Amino acid sequence: MLRQDYPERGVGELISNLYHDFQRVLTQTVELAKAEMSEKTSKLAKDGVLVAVGGVLGFAGFLFLLLALTAALALAMPFWAAALIVGGLVSAIGAALAVSGYSKMKKVDLTPERTVQSLKEDREWLKSQVS
Repeated sequence: MLRQDYPERGVGELISNLYHDFQRVLTQTVELAKAEMSEKTSKLAKDGVLVAVGGVLGFAGFLFLLLALTAALALAMPFWAAALIVGGLVSAIGAALAVSGYSKMKKVDLTPERTVQSLKEDREWLKSQVS
């Protein structure tokens, strides 16, 4: 390989430049991670509010439907038996929905992909600068 004409710099200056470059890259990476996580958590918070409001309204309507179902069953059997049947059915459905929702929540990936990719690139850059 041909030697190119570069201004002669001392080892100290090269290490200092490398340190400052690495410090700048690290600071930018941290800022990217903050921005990416803020973006993701903000979206989750907005979606969470919609879920909460919908859940409260749906729950109120659902209680009235359960009351109507219990009253209808009470025409054919004792009220306590009707309430027990409706309560057991609702509890089973609620448990199934809770398990399903929990498994879907576990699949949400909060990993800041761009930041991780940037860190990998920074590591490769640093390796190339050192060697």
